[in-house]
Amino acid sequence: MSCKMNKITTQQQFAKMMELLEANPNLARAYHSGLHKVNTKEEWAKIAIELNSIGPPMRQGTEWMKVWADFKCNLKKKLLHNKAECRATGGGPHKQFVLTTVEEAASSLLQLDSIVNSDGEIGVSNTPLKSSYCPMDTTKENESSEYISTPRIRKKVETKADKTEKTALLENQLKVQTELYSQVKDSLQNVERYNRKIFKIKEEELKIYKAAEKREEEKFLLYKKELKSKEDFRNKLLKARTEEIEIKKRRIELDEWKSGIRE
Repeated sequence: MSCKMNKITTQQQFAKMMELLEANPNLARAYHSGLHKVNTKEEWAKIAIELNSIGPPMRQGTEWMKVWADFKCNLKKKLLHNKAECRATGGGPHKQFVLTTVEEAASSLLQLDSIVNSDGEIGVSNTPLKSSYCPMDTTKENESSEYISTPRIRKKVETKADKTEKTALLENQLKVQTELYSQVKDSLQNVERYNRKIFKIKEEELKIYKAAEKREEEKFLLYKKELKSKEDFRNKLLKARTEEIEIKKRRIELDEWKSGIRE
């Protein structure tokens, strides 16, 4: 029994979920352009952290997204049932659902009243909720009988108001995509300008490096030339000293020869 209870979403978690989705209405309504679909799981992962912090139950982001989808489906069924009850002419008492504070906030956020109260056709049958096309919330957040007698709904005829709303949504998505494209274009232009500046800086650095390298080569040639000049000077000096020694030696020999003749 405790294991089952741990899977039941608490009212605090539903209230927190509603608070977070009111700050992100597009996520709540599942309106995502192609460029934003990648971020859906990331946003629900963030929401999961908040909801798990006040749990149990603890769920992954995709699981909380499923809870919200089931919650919306059940809420829409309640509103459709209430409308059908208002239109019923059987003479008996009306059996309408009383919405909770969270459900009223969700209905306002999702604009379900305008959708349900449109001119679309609504059919009522005695088929229980479990056989309806819309899945039940596996969390059964209220664990009450109010989800049992919800009638099956026929496919609603698309009205002029629905088409107008859909057109407005498409125009809004197009506007968002256009703004995003403009931002991406500006970013690419900024990157291009930045890369051009970097290229010019690198080009100047290369010129400076080549000039410095040429200067070092010239210094090396001068040093080499200087060394060669010093070597030539030393060779000449050595030759001169060698000749001087030879001359002195010949003088000594000449003096000795002269002395021998006199004797």
